[in-house]
Amino acid sequence: MMWRVYFFLLFAPEIPGSETLKGQAAFDLLQNIVGIIISSGFGGVIILIDRVDETSLLNDRPDLVAQMILPLALAIPVLEMPNVSVKFFLPASTLDLLGEKLRTDRVQTFHLSWSDSALTSVLNRRLEAFSAGKTSSLDPFIEDNARESFYRVLFYYSAANPRNMLRLIDSIITELCNSRENADKIDSLSIDAGLSRFRSIREGEFDVEEYFRRIKERREEAPKITVNKVD
Repeated sequence: MMWRVYFFLLFAPEIPGSETLKGQAAFDLLQNIVGIIISSGFGGVIILIDRVDETSLLNDRPDLVAQMILPLALAIPVLEMPNVSVKFFLPASTLDLLGEKLRTDRVQTFHLSWSDSALTSVLNRRLEAFSAGKTSSLDPFIEDNARESFYRVLFYYSAANPRNMLRLIDSIITELCNSRENADKIDSLSIDAGLSRFRSIREGEFDVEEYFRRIKERREEAPKITVNKVD
């Protein structure tokens, strides 16, 4: 909403107040924009910085992400502006690069980690949304004798991260479809092949140390897969 108001005020002279904002310093301009939003009946403004590591330019360059968000992360007057909340969702590798530059005494930081039950909830909601309410579970699409292995592998190698979980599922289903023409259920063979495919990519990425750290936090042995060969 803030950027919509900003756009209209700069490019639509008929909007009341637009002339008074031209030529102002950035901070004063932001204060005025927030004031207009509040006076319009909104309770406040949330500036959300997310998905910074999901572009082709930044997905393996946490140093560039840190450079990009640092000016705002250090702008204490903006971060403490009344009726304004600034939230950053950053990969741990980027937060580490900010180091002592980030005023953790003034800016709260939290490390997000997803439990198995939370990952299950995310998966079920995704399935329900993309199937238009027809299903909210993968269980009907997994062979009975492979279901336990599937979920153990899924939660262990997701490393408490929904994106890892979805990537691993994609790898498993891709291997299943590539293995035979009329595959209709996930089996132990596709789980094993999909896991190998996922690991070969994931373990070569820039944040692999953080990935392994999260896996170790489970404090359990890696699940074993009993592969039933298909003739």
